[in-house]
Amino acid sequence: MELINSIKTMDEASIELVIKAINDRRNEIQLEAKQQFSAGDRVKFEYKNCMRTGVVIKTLKKNILVLSMNNNWRIDPTLLTKIN
Repeated sequence: MELINSIKTMDEASIELVIKAINDRRNEIQLEAKQQFSAGDRVKFEYKNCMRTGVVIKTLKKNILVLSMNNNWRIDPTLLTKIN
């Protein structure tokens, strides 16, 4: 709540710095998640309230390419869970 109140009083330049920091942190989180996966890993993800499973085909620049139900899916790595 303190952070929100601080943002409410910021000027445009300060807000831009906060936005950049948030985007940088999101990219770090995505990279950390992406590094957990490699080709051949079995994964699960949720799509339209249904849990789906698939196999990692390859890691892309920002996403993971997953083969599931004869379809290729480009999925943000933070939305995937590795299964055994």
